[in-house]
Amino acid sequence: MNNINDEMLNKFIDKELNAEQIRIIDEAIKNSPELKSRYLALVNADSVLRKMNFESVTPDFTKSVLQRIQRRKLLAKQQKHFLFAVISLLGIITLGIVVYLFYQIISLASPESDKIVTTYSKDLGDYFSNLFGKKNISIFGSVLSFIMLVSAYFLYEYQKKSKNNFNH
Repeated sequence: MNNINDEMLNKFIDKELNAEQIRIIDEAIKNSPELKSRYLALVNADSVLRKMNFESVTPDFTKSVLQRIQRRKLLAKQQKHFLFAVISLLGIITLGIVVYLFYQIISLASPESDKIVTTYSKDLGDYFSNLFGKKNISIFGSVLSFIMLVSAYFLYEYQKKSKNNFNH
């Protein structure tokens, strides 16, 4: 009696035992109130489980899950490329501003510093000086603000798509 465990009782309920085992367990259940209560609890659990309606998955469930994973990976990759492009653009603009400021500092330091600055760097400085000069600075600022707003919009849309794909 002591060696009858829940696994054996489940096999007894499912009729997976031979005639001799069934007779032994049936006799043990009749003679042991503790075993009888365990048996009845397992019968009730079996009955409840058999009455339950299990949801079935569609045949292409695995395929749709894998497609969603691939879409999320692709979206994440696109977001990384977009962020890299935006950060690169801002880095180039920052570098241009730094070069311009550096040129202005060298130019204003002393008249002799013009002799130190090579022709190439002078031309580069003149280019940035014209680009960020008084005439173009407001246009440049407007364009930069517009680029940042458009970038923020696209970043927001990518995040929204990513969350929607995750939730569906």
